[in-house]
Amino acid sequence: EQHYDSDNEDSKDGAIKDREITMKRTMEARAKLCPVCRWEEDENLKFIEPIDRDLLRLNVSLTNRDDMRSFARANVRTFMAPGGCALFLETIMHIHGIPRVKRMMCEAR
Repeated sequence: EQHYDSDNEDSKDGAIKDREITMKRTMEARAKLCPVCRWEEDENLKFIEPIDRDLLRLNVSLTNRDDMRSFARANVRTFMAPGGCALFLETIMHIHGIPRVKRMMCEAR
């Protein structure tokens, strides 16, 4: 029985280490991603101005931070279209977080 208990403890320690390694890898991968926003819209509302859309929802996805320049270039027209400023600001809020944006606003004054 002594041998069985020792094997059980080793397997518990191994499982904990495996879990820690997995969590570390997940956190490292997540650190390389930035949350970005886009409008999720109903196809039937495509030609209605964003301010008049009731079914318009914000969708947040993750983009590799090395691809942020490409993301901004690809979405420049969207950011300049009606409702685009709000989308741009939402993206900034999701990337930096509310406390950081508040500090940036205070520093800009």
